[in-house]
Amino acid sequence: MKFGLRSTYFVLCSCLLLGCNKYLEVDTGRPAVEPATRGELIPVFATGDYNDNLLGGTRALPAGFSIYDPTEVTNIDVFLASNTAETQRGTFSNATGRWRSDLAVENGQVIYIYGLLPKEACVDARVAPLEGSMTNGVVMTLEGLSPLSTTDVCVIVGVRQGDSRKLPITEIEDLRQGQFSYTGRSAGEGNYVYLLLNHIYASLGFQFRVDATYSELRTIVLKKVELSTSSASAATATVTLKSNNGGEDPIQSVTWAKTDGSKEITIFDEADGQTLTTSFADLNDCVFANLINGDITMRCTYDVYDKEGNLTRGDAVTENKLPPMTIANRGERTRLRLTVNPTYLYVLSDADLDNPTLTIE
Repeated sequence: MKFGLRSTYFVLCSCLLLGCNKYLEVDTGRPAVEPATRGELIPVFATGDYNDNLLGGTRALPAGFSIYDPTEVTNIDVFLASNTAETQRGTFSNATGRWRSDLAVENGQVIYIYGLLPKEACVDARVAPLEGSMTNGVVMTLEGLSPLSTTDVCVIVGVRQGDSRKLPITEIEDLRQGQFSYTGRSAGEGNYVYLLLNHIYASLGFQFRVDATYSELRTIVLKKVELSTSSASAATATVTLKSNNGGEDPIQSVTWAKTDGSKEITIFDEADGQTLTTSFADLNDCVFANLINGDITMRCTYDVYDKEGNLTRGDAVTENKLPPMTIANRGERTRLRLTVNPTYLYVLSDADLDNPTLTIE
């Protein structure tokens, strides 16, 4: 497809996460060579926070919008579509330190915008019309995803045409889920597009502490936490997105298929470690496909010290099979609370003290 001088280029200026009422302003600059008749289309992203669930506890709902400000290179896989077919595929990227794009649309052209964050999360992504038309939504297929990961994955769930990147997010009217259309504008009109994204994984968080009685006798320094599953080495997600005008979540379903094998990730690894106390402390989160729910094993490496500061056991290892999460839906986070105890609670020999176990509450 060819584009004339009135084509509008996407230039990504900033990203927001659903969760806080703040807006991050970033000066995007302009391409080194750009005809004066071309204007920039500046997308602004927002993604949904995870709803938190303490294991055995209650859910806390997210509120507002949170700033998404990646500290590393981030690429967003973007599909532009007509009524019936994909017309362009490109990337929003901050690889140069400023958000840029390789996509363009004609003035007055109506397009539908779908996409995936981050682009590198899967081996291949593709979209197909839902019920025969891209106006109804799409079926997005994401192949080669990790079933267990530290990389979150989101899809675009809402699009709105905008007039400025300087408005606070609370002043952007009609920014809601379920709308995917955008109409290209002429140069100089101020081309902005606001995009909402939401999660396809469930999330798992960890909180560690030491039993109060045990803490009086030993100090635990956590050095490494690994997670593994034997259910799958890779996964394919089929995401059905249905357009609506009521602001409802357009993700109708996320279904998973697996590639047999195993997967292991590291969510925490510090040479000096983290000294655990009798109060719960948060550790890094992970995300997972619900097809491996009930088959996740946690492996912890730690040092044990007596109260004089002497190392009594170095690089000790304990493994725990995590219980099935009662809530493992996309966009839901379960927080597991883990307490370090001696091997035996009533016979506290030195061997027992230096070989603690983890109890999941």
